[in-house]
Amino acid sequence: MTTLDFTAEQLEFLSVLDAFNGPVPINIVGSLSPLPPGELLDLLRRGKEINLISEPDQDMFALTEELPQNFINVFGEINDKEKIDSIVRQLSQLNLWEEIPFSQKANLLAQSGNEKEAGLLFAEIAQTSLENKNECAAYDNLINVINILPAYLGENVVDTVFVKACQQLCYLCNYFGRYVSILPPVLKFAIEAADRLGDKRSKAILNFHLGFYHFTFGRSSEALQNLETGRLIVEDLGDDDMLMQSSGFMGLYYFFQGLNKEALDMFEKVDLNLGTRTGFLYGPNFLAYSAAYSGHFDRAIGCLDYYYHLAQRMGREPIASIYRASLGKLLIATHKLEDAKHHLLGALEANCPLENEFAGLCAESGLAFYYYRHNNLIKVSEYLDRFYARMMKSRITILSLTPWWVQMVYNAEKQGYQPPPAFSCQNLIENLAKEKNIHLKGISLRLKAKSLSFAGNQKEAIKKLLYKSEACADAASDPIQLGISRLEVAKLKVNEGDIKEACRLAMQARLRLSGQWEFIFPDDLRFLLDKYNDRVNENHFGDGFIEDFINKLSELPYHYSIDHGYSNVLAFTNRAFRAERGAIFWMDSIPKKVLQPKSFKNMSASDLHAESFRPYMAAIIRCQKENRPILTSHHSLNNRSNTDGPLSALCLPICMNGICRGVLYHDNTYVCNCFEQLSKKDLEQVSVHLERYFIRCFEFNKAIEDTKKNAVREAAALTENSGANELIASCQPMVELLDQADKVARTDSTVLIMGETGVGKEVLAKRIHMMSPRASTPFITVDATTIPDNLVESELFGHEKGSFTGADRQKIGRLELADKGTLFIDEVGELPLPTQAKLLRVLQEKTFIRVGGTLPLESNFRLVVATNRKLEEEVKNKRFREDLYFRLNTVPLILPPLRERGKDIIELARYFLRQFSAKYKHDDLRLSTEDEKKLRLYHWPGNIRELEHVIERAVILSKGDKIELNIMDTPKPIFVNESSELVTLDELQRRYILHVLVKTGGKIYGSGGAAEILGINRGTLYSRMKKLGIKL
Repeated sequence: MTTLDFTAEQLEFLSVLDAFNGPVPINIVGSLSPLPPGELLDLLRRGKEINLISEPDQDMFALTEELPQNFINVFGEINDKEKIDSIVRQLSQLNLWEEIPFSQKANLLAQSGNEKEAGLLFAEIAQTSLENKNECAAYDNLINVINILPAYLGENVVDTVFVKACQQLCYLCNYFGRYVSILPPVLKFAIEAADRLGDKRSKAILNFHLGFYHFTFGRSSEALQNLETGRLIVEDLGDDDMLMQSSGFMGLYYFFQGLNKEALDMFEKVDLNLGTRTGFLYGPNFLAYSAAYSGHFDRAIGCLDYYYHLAQRMGREPIASIYRASLGKLLIATHKLEDAKHHLLGALEANCPLENEFAGLCAESGLAFYYYRHNNLIKVSEYLDRFYARMMKSRITILSLTPWWVQMVYNAEKQGYQPPPAFSCQNLIENLAKEKNIHLKGISLRLKAKSLSFAGNQKEAIKKLLYKSEACADAASDPIQLGISRLEVAKLKVNEGDIKEACRLAMQARLRLSGQWEFIFPDDLRFLLDKYNDRVNENHFGDGFIEDFINKLSELPYHYSIDHGYSNVLAFTNRAFRAERGAIFWMDSIPKKVLQPKSFKNMSASDLHAESFRPYMAAIIRCQKENRPILTSHHSLNNRSNTDGPLSALCLPICMNGICRGVLYHDNTYVCNCFEQLSKKDLEQVSVHLERYFIRCFEFNKAIEDTKKNAVREAAALTENSGANELIASCQPMVELLDQADKVARTDSTVLIMGETGVGKEVLAKRIHMMSPRASTPFITVDATTIPDNLVESELFGHEKGSFTGADRQKIGRLELADKGTLFIDEVGELPLPTQAKLLRVLQEKTFIRVGGTLPLESNFRLVVATNRKLEEEVKNKRFREDLYFRLNTVPLILPPLRERGKDIIELARYFLRQFSAKYKHDDLRLSTEDEKKLRLYHWPGNIRELEHVIERAVILSKGDKIELNIMDTPKPIFVNESSELVTLDELQRRYILHVLVKTGGKIYGSGGAAEILGINRGTLYSRMKKLGIKL
């Protein structure tokens, strides 16, 4: 069947279906291209019969994907830009536009020439897709964004959307492990856009991403420049939150220079949450490589094993495959060859449908390494060929460069392997020698030295190269490579006949190589070890272990939270015992004697329920009951599956006051009998010192809690003294508002209270708190208008001693004080933009960090905020973050101004009159009919607060049983004339500031605020108000 078998009207109908590019309700497409009912039904029936039309859902129709080419050509001619534009206009005129899905809207807009609107809509769809965990849809829509929006960059809205979209796209390209070649040019546009916006945070992150991708494609100089730019921006911001977010990229800055120790320190600060769909996904890989290069193979393997299984459990297969392939490579380095092969083949098999280029390159290079260890040159050549083919296709050139890889390629080529000319070992060595990566440079120098002959005057050149190689390995903190370079120097000394020096160097290398020496130490130098008199202590936990353990344990800081104490100890002992993973179990209630997991290292709670962990859980319980150390192990099988349990485990009791309160657990999945060298005496001493640490930790924690309780009492007392009026309301709008507020109070939803200054926003916030399940917990207030900008973060988040000038002691912030209670932020619109960003992060992640601190703290508070500003306008004017506004605007409550509350004015006036009559001993005062009329007619710019001040002043100045309200439609300035009493300058200042505050309705900051009228800055005005005793 061809297009000739259809009428022009039928083709018109079908072309509309084609324009939607997906299922569309028949009523919509029928409205755009009407057909008589009989002809419509006939067309739909015929279309389905010839596989031209599909009906995926009832009354939803679309063209099939297998559309004949002649139909495609005809529809392409019909659906030009003008035709699609007319469809868009028709949909709007027929009020059908809102009935079609966003994706179809965006496609129609793009086809109709409304590209900017389409690009913005694609970005919105991508955000929704990410929130719904649909990464593929998010990626497709973000590709549309970066293809469309660059033509419109320069407009604030477009720049903002483009910057965010590029960061999301970087995450997705890392997640899928492909498409990365499209990113560098796009990121350059995004960096320029962030610069125009003045968005330094995004500019830093985008530079970090661009640096990573430049390294990926072998452009190391540009990469380091980008990473350095990002680092300098972050340090200039001085934002602890940003430092934490950037720690993975900061680690790359050091890693790509070969500074493994510095890189490891940064990578260990990364708190990667695979569920958030943000962050640097390759953090675990680079942490593991940094740790392995530094000689900490146990930490490296434990980290990758944990993240691989975590990603697998979460269904994040693309990223799981890269973790698994990296794990396989590291297992080869520790000579766990069969375990390594199991993971590498598994990663390669899982990667076939995923096409993750990073995982494929890692697995293929790893399998080449595996067969190299088995001296199988044929298989090495096969996987090297596959690796180079994939690398040239993807253009990813740098990420597989490891010391082991370089050495393997060098030896394979010596044995006859022929790589592609561009990747010959000679080219590789020369290129690495020019790099700023001191780690790889050291290896290239050593290989260059090996290529020279000992004969003639080349000996001195060899010495220089090897000494430089040693220096590079030392600077890179790599004991293995340092040991290998020393062995090459030892060979040189043997050649020179200096056997004594050769023996000394060989023994130094032997010690550096540690557990790797058997696989690395060359046979032709082993005779040197026999000549050395001092025996090598093979025990990792030999003399000095306990002393070193005690010294380092004593250096661990105590924390306000005992949970952080558990985590700190566990991280330390995991390193000390050379374990891959660990956990701390604790008994909170002595009578119940139930152990609960408190902290994990490279494992999670789900691991405890695995069938393979049952014998180890039994050992943990037995350790607590019997109050003695327990070591367990079982022998490795050649083809051990992933589901098998650990090979070695250590359970250590932790006592307090003679009662076993906890168990420290560590294990290794890939190493047998690794804890057997610990003597019973060693373990007993470790337990004793752990007991002392935890006793001090609990004592410190109690002192902090006592300090916190005192601070809560002080803050609550201050709150009780401000705005403590009961909420009086009888007019219908207020009755309805209070009913809504009372319903909201029973939930934990964030509440946004809006209204003019003085309408009682804090009073309503207190009511919400008192009607909530948190009524018996603290209600903590923060008034953003009374805190100078430079102290806002300290007030909200607290600060550590010495974090800034004047911080002479630790301060607990309002967020921390509000734990289990309600935090009320008054005038939230006054918060500086950097503080808004931090508050948003707290709401998203439920953690925060004190100013000058490094540890994440948690606080379970309910947030209520208030503002007299129109936040939507503040968002448009870039004075308030849009994402924070959406987060706060969960439940908006709008308090009406006093002038709109009718009879409430009189009830409130009577309430204040009773209150102040009692306070000032004027019990016989009453409001006259004339007084009530005045109160009703006055427009109350200062709302309830002004009414309160008017009544208080009237009571103070009253004579007999009559009061003088002294209100007028337009308040006059308060000046003293010649006949008035003489007053001090301070009093005159006080009166004028009060007058201006009344005139501005209490607004202090911003356009039309009191500070602007008075011609002084906000901080100066606060200082003068405090000095003159003026309170809002």
